[in-house]
Amino acid sequence: MMRNVNEAATGAGDISANIGGVARAADGTSLRAQESQKAAQEFAAIAAQLSSLMAQFRIERCDTRTIAALPVRVTMTDAGGRTFDQEAMTVNISRQGSLLKGIQGDLKRGSKIFLSRLRKREPFQVVWIGEENTARAGQIGVSTVNPNSLFWDDVLSEQSNSETTGATGSDPQPVLSESRARAQGA
Repeated sequence: MMRNVNEAATGAGDISANIGGVARAADGTSLRAQESQKAAQEFAAIAAQLSSLMAQFRIERCDTRTIAALPVRVTMTDAGGRTFDQEAMTVNISRQGSLLKGIQGDLKRGSKIFLSRLRKREPFQVVWIGEENTARAGQIGVSTVNPNSLFWDDVLSEQSNSETTGATGSDPQPVLSESRARAQGA
């Protein structure tokens, strides 16, 4: 009987030690959970601060874009020094720029190009280039060099007039077809 009591006491001591080990592990886990929660809160604060900083760099457009498919002649010198004279098509236009597609040649941001249409010719600067091997390859965004440019005025005035005379349709920015654009002498 004495042996059974000693074994029971030893077993109770082992159980007590195991319970103490589990309690220490639980305390450690609780501490790690609190540290993880604190790190998550700090990360959220950093993310909010980064979002606020990024908002400062967002460039807002001065004027609205009008969807228009107009043929234009593009004259440019590419990064290799080769001069190109090619036809391209607008995707959209605004008073201060345009998005063009069908561009061939190796251009760099900041390059100066010339656009011609309707006996008009004006310098523009490349401000965006579509990445190779994407759906935007061959597209460039250009901004007029002349802040008082009237290069797109005939199309934008026509669109403005159709809006004020009560033209109907779900899209206030009409898509001009290539054939209509050619009929306008582009």
